[in-house]
Amino acid sequence: MEERVEASTPNKRSRLLRLLLLGVFGFGFLVAALFLSTRFEHRYRPEVLNLLGRNPSVKWVGKQAPAMLLPELYTNKAISLSSYRGKVVLIDFWASWCPDCLKSLPMIQRFHNDPKLRDKVKIISVNIKERGKGVRQRIKTFMKRYHYDFPVLLGSMKTVKTFDIWHIPALVVVTPQGKVYYSGAEYHDEKRLRSILLAANRK
Repeated sequence: MEERVEASTPNKRSRLLRLLLLGVFGFGFLVAALFLSTRFEHRYRPEVLNLLGRNPSVKWVGKQAPAMLLPELYTNKAISLSSYRGKVVLIDFWASWCPDCLKSLPMIQRFHNDPKLRDKVKIISVNIKERGKGVRQRIKTFMKRYHYDFPVLLGSMKTVKTFDIWHIPALVVVTPQGKVYYSGAEYHDEKRLRSILLAANRK
């Protein structure tokens, strides 16, 4: 009996060592995946971001868009998402400190200026996650500096929670019937996004 106990002890230690190594390897893999998802996530498609927990807003796709009533940047007038029923609505969630947002905004301006889209698509940008005091004036200065004139609504943490927007830039496309057609937390290719808008208009 004693010989069996002595013989089994190294085996137990070996199994424990293997389990420990697997645990360390698994933890390292998770850390690496999170790092890469943060550093390169704008390259991923929305469904991949969703698996990584970076784009929970995809749960709204196919459902009626949540209600949204937010103040406009310049007039402070409350604007409702439902007031644009009958048109495709492109909602761009952004912040002035976000590098990928800054890359996306020129495209948003081009869409806003495009006469082919003007009668079919309403462009709305929702500024969220800004920090510090004087946010409204800071955004006005930002818009003037870059010559942007697309509509800007001022979001809040309630907006973030309602739409489940935890990474920006985030784009949500709503059909003329008020349903979410697309949601993506990534930097978008302009040609691809244009095709999404046109497809949403056919729904």
